[in-house]
Amino acid sequence: MRFDKKSFENIEYILPIIVLLLFMIGLIAITIATASPFTGEELTFGEIMANLDFSVVGLQAIFFAVGLAVTVLLMLIDYRLYSKIWYLVLAAGVGLLLLVVFFGKTRGGTQGWIYLNSSGSITLQPSEIVKLAMILVCAKFLADRPMERFVDVLPAAGAFVAIIAVLLYQMDIGTTIVYVVAFVGMAFMSGVKLRYLGAFGLAGAAFCVFAWFVLMGDRQRSRIINYFVNGGEGDEFLQLNRSIAVIGSGGFAGKGLFSVGALSQLNYIPVIETDFIFVAIAETFGFVGCFILLVIYALLIFRMWLLARRTQDKFGALIIYGIMFMFMFHIFENIGMTIGIMPITGIPLPFISKGGTNLVTSMAAIGLILSVRFHSREKRQELV
Repeated sequence: MRFDKKSFENIEYILPIIVLLLFMIGLIAITIATASPFTGEELTFGEIMANLDFSVVGLQAIFFAVGLAVTVLLMLIDYRLYSKIWYLVLAAGVGLLLLVVFFGKTRGGTQGWIYLNSSGSITLQPSEIVKLAMILVCAKFLADRPMERFVDVLPAAGAFVAIIAVLLYQMDIGTTIVYVVAFVGMAFMSGVKLRYLGAFGLAGAAFCVFAWFVLMGDRQRSRIINYFVNGGEGDEFLQLNRSIAVIGSGGFAGKGLFSVGALSQLNYIPVIETDFIFVAIAETFGFVGCFILLVIYALLIFRMWLLARRTQDKFGALIIYGIMFMFMFHIFENIGMTIGIMPITGIPLPFISKGGTNLVTSMAAIGLILSVRFHSREKRQELV
C-alpha cells in the first residue's frame, strides 16, 4: 500500500458524490416503501413519524457505513496487486460459489444465499461479491495479451467459464446474465475482435442446447421457459401487472410523500423495498422523479466511462469498464422488469434497493475505481 503526494492529487471526488446522492434517494424510497399506510388523519409531525419504520432504513445506513469503510480501504490498496494474486482472487471467487452449492439456501428457485442467522433475516449472497472477482481476474488476462489472435482470449474465457459454470448449476439466471454482460463489455473494450466474440457466442449457444436436452430436468426447463416467456414464475406475472399500474398512477409529478392510499404502502407489491423499489419512486415522484433518477444514473455511467478513457493502464481501464457494464445492466434490468420489457429477476437497483450484500459490493466496486484513479502514476489529467 504505497502512495505519495501525487496520489492524493488524483483522488476522485465526483463519483462518490453521485453515489451519495443515489444512496440518499434510496433511503427516501425505502422509507416510503416500508411505511404504514397513511389515512389522512395524521396532522402532527409526530403522527407522521409514527407511521414510518426506521429499523429498515437504519440497517441500510449501517450497511452503507460498512460499504464506505470498504470503499476507502480498497481505494488505498494499489489495484495492480490483484493482477499479481489473480489466482487467489479466482480461487476465492469459485470457493464462495461452491460454498453456496453445499450450504446455500434456495429462494425463488435459486440456490444463492447463505443464512448468517437461524431465522434467515440476515443473509449473504456470494454471487454479488464474486462479480468483482470475475472482473479483476478477466481484466488481468485481457490486459496481458494484445488480443490479436483467438488464443489470446482463451485465458480470460477460461476463468470466466469456471465461474459461470457454478452459477448455472445454482440456476441463478439473472446474475449469470450480469456476468456475461460485464465480461463481453470488457472483452470488446480490450480489443477482442467481433468474430472471436461471435465464436464464443456460438459455443455458448451450442452448450445451452446440449444442457437443455441432456443436463437439465423438467423442472429446470420449466423454470427457464417461465423466466424468458412469462417474465417470471407463479405470482410474478401478477406482480408485474401491479407494478405497471402503480408506476402509471404516479403520473407526471407523482402523488407526493405520505399520500393517502399509496399502493406502495399497502403491500400491494410484496417486498417492494428490494427488487421493485423503482415502483415506489415512480408512484411518489412521478415521471419527473424517474427522469431525475435516470439522469443521475447517466452521470454515474458517464463518469466511469470518462475515468476509464483517461486511464492509460489497460488493466485499470478494464476494471472500470467491467464495473461500468455491470452497473449499466443492473439499472436497465431492474427498471426494465418493473415496466415489463425485461424478465423479472432478483437484480437490485444499485445504491437504492434494500440489501446489504449488494450495497456493500457496489461500494466495493466504487472503491476499486477510486483505487485506479488514486494510484495512477501518470501526470494528473483533468476530467472536468
